[in-house]
Amino acid sequence: MKFSGASEHSRISLIRRKLAKIKSLPGLIIGMSLMLVMGAAFFMIFNYGGHLYTSGQTIDYRYYGQMLKDISNLDFAFVRNFTRGQLTDVDDIKIDLKFKHLMRIEYLKREANKAKIIDPAFKEEEFPARLTYNGVTQDVKIGLTGKMSRTHLGNPSKWSFEVKVRGDNTIAGIKRFGLLVPTVRGYLTDWLSVEMMKERGLMGIRIDFVNVTINGKNQGLYYLEERFDKHLIENNRLREGIIFKLEKEVIPYKEAKLMLDPHGQSQLLLLRKMWKDVLDGHLRPEDFFDMEKMAKLFAIADLINIGHPLNKENIRFYFNPVTGLVEPIAREFENIADNDPSELKIFFEKPEPFSTHFWHSREAVIGTIINNQEFKIHYLRELALISQKEFLDDFFKNREEKIQAIESKLYRAWPYYQKPDDALYRNQEYLHSIIFSSGNQAIAWLMERQDKRLKVYVNNQSDLPLVVTHLAWKDSIIITPEKPVQIEPKAANESAPVSFVFFNLPAEVMQGFSPSELRLCYHVLGLPMKEESSLVRIMGDEMMNEFQWEETLLTSNLETFAFVKKAAEDNFLIPAGKWVIDQDLIVPLGGRLTIEAGAEIDLIDHAKIISYSPVLALGRQQKPILVTSSDGTGQGLIVLGAAGRSILSHTHFGQLTSGEAFQRPGSSAVTFLRSPVDIVSCTFSNHLGSDAYLKLIKSDFAISESRFENITGSALACRSANGSIVTSIFSGIERDALFLQSAKVDVSGVEMRNIGRIGIHADDKSRSSTSDLHVRNAETAIASKDGSDLSLRNILVAESKIGLDVFEEEIEFGPAMISANKIDFVETDVPYRQTVESTLIIDGANQGAHSDSGQILYGKLKSATN
Repeated sequence: MKFSGASEHSRISLIRRKLAKIKSLPGLIIGMSLMLVMGAAFFMIFNYGGHLYTSGQTIDYRYYGQMLKDISNLDFAFVRNFTRGQLTDVDDIKIDLKFKHLMRIEYLKREANKAKIIDPAFKEEEFPARLTYNGVTQDVKIGLTGKMSRTHLGNPSKWSFEVKVRGDNTIAGIKRFGLLVPTVRGYLTDWLSVEMMKERGLMGIRIDFVNVTINGKNQGLYYLEERFDKHLIENNRLREGIIFKLEKEVIPYKEAKLMLDPHGQSQLLLLRKMWKDVLDGHLRPEDFFDMEKMAKLFAIADLINIGHPLNKENIRFYFNPVTGLVEPIAREFENIADNDPSELKIFFEKPEPFSTHFWHSREAVIGTIINNQEFKIHYLRELALISQKEFLDDFFKNREEKIQAIESKLYRAWPYYQKPDDALYRNQEYLHSIIFSSGNQAIAWLMERQDKRLKVYVNNQSDLPLVVTHLAWKDSIIITPEKPVQIEPKAANESAPVSFVFFNLPAEVMQGFSPSELRLCYHVLGLPMKEESSLVRIMGDEMMNEFQWEETLLTSNLETFAFVKKAAEDNFLIPAGKWVIDQDLIVPLGGRLTIEAGAEIDLIDHAKIISYSPVLALGRQQKPILVTSSDGTGQGLIVLGAAGRSILSHTHFGQLTSGEAFQRPGSSAVTFLRSPVDIVSCTFSNHLGSDAYLKLIKSDFAISESRFENITGSALACRSANGSIVTSIFSGIERDALFLQSAKVDVSGVEMRNIGRIGIHADDKSRSSTSDLHVRNAETAIASKDGSDLSLRNILVAESKIGLDVFEEEIEFGPAMISANKIDFVETDVPYRQTVESTLIIDGANQGAHSDSGQILYGKLKSATN
């Protein structure tokens, strides 16, 4: 009975479970159906993408990569985009040409791909064809277009070409246009840029996306781009004028046709004369270029973070016969998403070597524009406008429908495309931070007072030109400068004249005047008169010495040294051999001093080498150059305002002293003032002075594989200088190994040991990126002070009293910061300390600060490691 009952109960439970499954069956079927539909949609889009790619219809080879990225983020918006793209109407362009012409084009494509560049001769070959657009067929000519074959001809089935409509006909009002692979114009980027130019009153070309079929084969989505001719001018509602490229001379479109027309000929001759007058200095650039429109284009290029459309081979110009001024025509903004935001710069910031702005600043046409005063005013005003968030908000809102329509067309080929909105807003924030910079942008020193006249040195710490308006005494009495004064930004200051400003004291200031109550008032050039101010400090003896050098140009005396040979006009040579210099040797401006390998120079009786030209000390490992002082009074080398770059290679400086010990100007044994220099495999040892052995002031520099050892003062001081120090050693330094003041210096692979004061001492808004640094036995390993910002990585601090010190001493500079990753403290008494105003981040964690400013905040000691 018992067992029978149990069996019956089991059968009942089994029946119940089966009934429950039957009840859930519809839900299961629905769930399975949804999964099947989603899977089918996924594979359909995946396979369709493969078909588009192999047939040359996809925009980009990254089709699959972006798809997998979206799926991994559970972002299935591409399914909606795909559907939206397939339901969107796109204009069709059908082109038919003879088979032999198509084969010739294939041959030209292969040859261009081999050469990596499309030969201009290839583009001159044009082929007759029939083009059908919106049901209307017309005779056209087509030919290759573009410069780089990889971008225009890389896909074997999809390639860029140009179309010219024959006769008097046009297609949608356009006579000549390119049909381009969409990647070369950055998908939506170029369209947005042109729209932005039109928004700001600049000329804009007509752009669209179309579907192209060639000899019955669907080539997919193409970017249609209007070319430069009178139809472009007419569409922008301007008077017919000359479109041209600009280099050393004016290069117009259709010059032969212009010369046949008396009016066109006279316009061209006038234009060429005007440009020649600009180059010769007889005509102001603002009387040739429409600087307001130039400034608008340059500001938009900065917002897009693209310098490509400003390259001389890309930018075109239009001579407006109404205004008599030249306006820009731009295109080719490429892909904003591919640009590194860290490379974003405005034209007044110091360009990184070989960057776009670096080359633009050195190019004749663009350089003529960006160095013009009127351009600077309009440019800064335009940046102030477009860097406001409201500008982009309104821009996108007013074009919402047009942008959606363009996006839908792009989704036909690439459903993963994303608008560059976020990148544009990030760029805009950066521009806003530069234009509306917080904190003091200028530092001022009172150099001297002569009765009622004050001489003030102003150092522009910002990236923008500043206008000095007045001095304020006791914040109430206004002291205006003798004449309007503009101070160039810190990047330009490295080669610009010293910025002195003279003020005349009014009678009411004469009684009880105290420099400690002076403030310098200024504003950014071109921006509204919202004045900032900073305290005026008293010029110290050390800085006074530097200015004495700059204000006094000494006379050359090379003829008094028999061993100095004249190699060429103003180029001089110190040959190999042993030479004694017992008086200052002065090298004139505009030449070069070369010191041969094997030269041994003995400076005695307080002598030094003073050069206003670059110095090339070209020692070799087996045959170095020696610069020493047998009597311990030699004052080394000073290079002042040299136009070219100096090179010191395998040169050993020893037993030298600083000039201040003998009441002479110049406070370091080796000084480069406004003079770029490379220092490779050099030694600076046995310094007898109290200040820095090597000083770099307002100079670009690069130091590598060099040694600083047994130095009584500091080893290396950089003031308002920019450069790098790699694989070098600092040993036995009584004061600071590396002192930075308003400097930007990258440090890598450097060892510092036995440092009496501070290893790296950053002051007055200095910046440094430091990696692979070892500091052993220092009072303080690394200090960041008064607005300085240090980024550290892979740092070892050993046997030191203090590891990291972050503090604010002068409130006008603002708090300091250190961000450190992978830092080890070994046998270090205080790993780090900071004041409450400053910031210390270690391995991503903000260390906070003590509640009382100036108190030590102790860090947690790490275990000792080698």
